[in-house]
Amino acid sequence: MRDSLLLRRDNLRPIRLDSDRDGAPHVHLDYTDRHISGWKMAKGTKQTISVDLNGPVWDGNLWGQTFAAMPLSTGASLTLPAYQYDSGLGMFYIDVQGQREEALPTGQVKAWVIKTRLGSSPQIEYTVSTNPGLELAYAAGPSAQHMGGDCKGVS
Repeated sequence: MRDSLLLRRDNLRPIRLDSDRDGAPHVHLDYTDRHISGWKMAKGTKQTISVDLNGPVWDGNLWGQTFAAMPLSTGASLTLPAYQYDSGLGMFYIDVQGQREEALPTGQVKAWVIKTRLGSSPQIEYTVSTNPGLELAYAAGPSAQHMGGDCKGVS
């Protein structure tokens, strides 16, 4: 799977999303301030997407980078409208738990600990560095990702 996003520099709101699965185009979306248009593949058929918007939305496939760009502070609870091509319009619910030190291959960094979810999805924990704001890791049930390490055991 590969997602390619074109974003507005000042606020990371999406302009375009293209997603491939197994090397083939899977989703194409164009975002404007008031509309999302495009298509997605579903059961081998291209389905048209056309969604009118009442205000700005962020892309529901871009989590960590979006959170890292937000004005975070301990105890903050934030909501952010989002669109995800499989689940539709929804809301990111973001709760900033605090800060902790994270070990990276280059040394220790301060990081925000964020608990988040999109709509009614299960909660996920993200860590993003405080300065500069970069996605460092996430943990979602049995899945996790973090910086560093290697893939020697993956076949």
